Amino acid sequence: IRDRTNYCQDSTDITQWNQNGSTTTVPAADILGQPAFTCSTTSAGGANDALTIVMTPGAYSGDVVVRYVFQKATTGTHDVTFALRDLDGSGFLDMSGATIDVYGPGTAVATGVGNYYVRVDGLSASEPTGIAVTLTGANIANRFMTYVYPGWEGTAEDCSVLFTTPQVELGSFLTSYIPTSGSTYTRAATSCSATFTELGDPLPAGGVTNDFCGQIAGQVQFASTVTGDTTLYSIGDATNGMAILINGTTLTLRKYVGGAPTDLTLTTGAYATGDAMDVRYRISASDMKLWWNVSTTNANANGTPLAAAASTSTLEPGHFVCGKVRIVPSALIDGDIEAWT
Repeated sequence: IRDRTNYCQDSTDITQWNQNGSTTTVPAADILGQPAFTCSTTSAGGANDALTIVMTPGAYSGDVVVRYVFQKATTGTHDVTFALRDLDGSGFLDMSGATIDVYGPGTAVATGVGNYYVRVDGLSASEPTGIAVTLTGANIANRFMTYVYPGWEGTAEDCSVLFTTPQVELGSFLTSYIPTSGSTYTRAATSCSATFTELGDPLPAGGVTNDFCGQIAGQVQFASTVTGDTTLYSIGDATNGMAILINGTTLTLRKYVGGAPTDLTLTTGAYATGDAMDVRYRISASDMKLWWNVSTTNANANGTPLAAAASTSTLEPGHFVCGKVRIVPSALIDGDIEAWT
């Protein structure tokens, strides 16, 4: 996972936010292992009645990702509304061009005057809903505020929601949750690794130098408009091993032999956040081959073995929701690899 900062500096204690016309209480239960808060209002609505907190990232022009997790607490015509506001510049940020991803029951749409708000409806009382909003090319002068209002902004109604894990990141896609208390916090880049010994049979504990293949599959967490090499998965290291990287619509299988890289690439075509991603590869004594979603393939005749064995499998799960990882210590034929489910 890439290093990222959560600029929402009190994500674990929402009672520290400016409550205005809204009130918060701490329920006995949590959501997804994180402290949850009941946010309620009976006021006439409006931004001045919202639950707010101010952040100071400094002047910024680029992409911003906002994430909340909500759950229904009481009945109401609408469930919850939220927005971002640049306090030193342009006011509320226009959500009309934002990418809004919903994970769980309900819907979320940009709405209101100027499309300044995201309204969430259809929440469940028994299942949480994650909302991620990606704003492209946002301009922030110096400070900005995230604001949450139970119900629909500007409408008087008695409404409560459970509210947890608020996060605001500067970037083009969401990463893992970063808890904060009283200040912003930067999580260092992390990854998930296991040795072949830990993974067990049929992988050889001593590693592989040639004749192996595999698969990583899930949902990509950024769009094909995001450029710059991003490593999704690797075996071994940059001295002896292989890596799968993506850069926009270019997918790369990179083999390192004694520190010397050899690349095999293919063009994926356009994809969006949340789209299915299925990458398959083969490194054999006769070739390297790469598949994207099975139907798009490319191969070359590079059969050079690694100079030494590679025996550590490393996953970068912040870039995609991982559904499957497969490693096979033999060079299967195309038909066998393409038949994997």
